[in-house]
Amino acid sequence: FRHHLTPRPRGTQIVLETLRAYTSAVYSICIVYDGAFRDGERRTAPDLARFLYGHCRWVYVHIRRIPMSAVPVEPRDVKEWLNQLFRRKDEVVEDFYNAEH
Repeated sequence: FRHHLTPRPRGTQIVLETLRAYTSAVYSICIVYDGAFRDGERRTAPDLARFLYGHCRWVYVHIRRIPMSAVPVEPRDVKEWLNQLFRRKDEVVEDFYNAEH
């Protein structure tokens, strides 16, 4: 992935096994900070103080709700699902950086 770390399927599998009994959905969230990627280079995301002092004027958030019924149960399937989920997250961030906004 270009904008994300490789997901950890075993830890995710354990969390999903526990969550299934308590929730009907999980959320995929991408956060992009204004100016965090310029001239083909990733820059450090601003800390809270820099954001509050106006050094970063915008924060963009993309949220996707995923029903638990769409989340696989088998570990092998969770690994593939997780990789596809992060591949899509990477595409969202890449599309954001490439768009005129």
